[in-house]
Amino acid sequence: MSATRRRHFARRVSAIAWREFAAMVFTKGFIFGVLIVPAVMVVTFAVIPTLLHEGPRAVSGQVLVSDGSGTVAPAAQGALESILARHSLNAQELADAARSGAMDAGELALSAAAGSQDTSENVSVSFEATGLTEGELKESLRNGHCLAYAVVPGGLLDAPPAKGETFTLAVATWTSPSHTSLFTRALRAGIVKARLDRAGKDHAALSALLSLPEELTVRISEDGAEAPESLAGRMLVPMGFMILMWMVVFTGANQLLTSTIEEKSSKVMEVLLSAASPFEILVGKVLGHGMVSLLMLAIYGSLGIAGLVLAAMADLVTPLSLVLLVCYGVTAYFMIAAMMAAVGSAVNDLKEAQSLVGPVMLVVMVPLVLWLPISENPNGMLAVVTSFIPPLTPFVMILRATGTTEAIPYWQIPATVVLSAISSVAFLWIASRIFRVGVLMQGKTPTPLELFRWALVR
Repeated sequence: MSATRRRHFARRVSAIAWREFAAMVFTKGFIFGVLIVPAVMVVTFAVIPTLLHEGPRAVSGQVLVSDGSGTVAPAAQGALESILARHSLNAQELADAARSGAMDAGELALSAAAGSQDTSENVSVSFEATGLTEGELKESLRNGHCLAYAVVPGGLLDAPPAKGETFTLAVATWTSPSHTSLFTRALRAGIVKARLDRAGKDHAALSALLSLPEELTVRISEDGAEAPESLAGRMLVPMGFMILMWMVVFTGANQLLTSTIEEKSSKVMEVLLSAASPFEILVGKVLGHGMVSLLMLAIYGSLGIAGLVLAAMADLVTPLSLVLLVCYGVTAYFMIAAMMAAVGSAVNDLKEAQSLVGPVMLVVMVPLVLWLPISENPNGMLAVVTSFIPPLTPFVMILRATGTTEAIPYWQIPATVVLSAISSVAFLWIASRIFRVGVLMQGKTPTPLELFRWALVR
């Protein structure tokens, strides 16, 4: 191709690409779907913590406890005060309390669930021992003379406790689930303490002995390097990378499919063919929608990184991961977009396209199905084999490259990037062969075998 022809080719392709890009980006639908919706999500997630900080409604009053001995109520009162005090601890203080044995696992979970809510400000409750019968307690609750009542059978205070025995907690209909859970936990802790006191055991010493130890899990690589094990890094972050790439690639490719079908059915394609060759139109359309996909990748990727920064998890994303996301994302887009453009040129409407696109979609959904086994064993046979099968290569490799603390063989990253690039060119070449025939075809929808024949026609 001479220099003049190359300039003309570049000018026509760039004109078509800009036309496709402008037709997608400079619309209200794109602005709303890609820009406003994420902005609304960011604002929503910023407001939700503020709303949650309000906590449950304030509650004050008495919880009457009937246990026959009068020992459960004061023990439950002490447990309630201890739980409320621990709700205000921050994450580091909670961890220290758990390691020292000052908090048991249940109290730690309840405190962590409370988050930033200062529950102690909303709860002013006292547990009081009572000798009322259950009928009298029910009437007292109905009349609003107490918040709740509990009936504890004597068998629960024996050591060991009687099998099958349960205590009854009755609350008013307006009591919030968080307060009911709080009363239940305080009563459980109070019953245990009363039981231990009756048996002459030291409750604090036994709690310290039964506290669960903390662990530090590390992963040792073959070369002896040590790295901390992170479930979030090994499971959630790789999935996030692949879902982001999958969403952006298929959004752009589906838009390309729809655009090609619409232009073919409205005869706009014939006008374009009078000014450019089928190959130039194909390349221009693929590049134009590719720029839209790249813009979406930048927007959503930036939002994802901002979320990780706010969650203090930014260290899970390395610069190499971002570079690979772009490299694999671009090659994945070209492969999928080439197939979509070829199908769009060969059919007359979207309904016909579904029969040809369906098998392609099933194949490319394989990485979504294999996410868990690949993330758990990124250097296993399944992961390695699927890494070298286009068009699965980019999706599988982004899982492997971002989801392991033990690096995959270094040669596989450049090898798969090159394979993906070569595959993209091959897919575009095949699509151009189908595009030049199908773009002017009308009538019967071609079969996959006919598309294969069109790709072989010289």
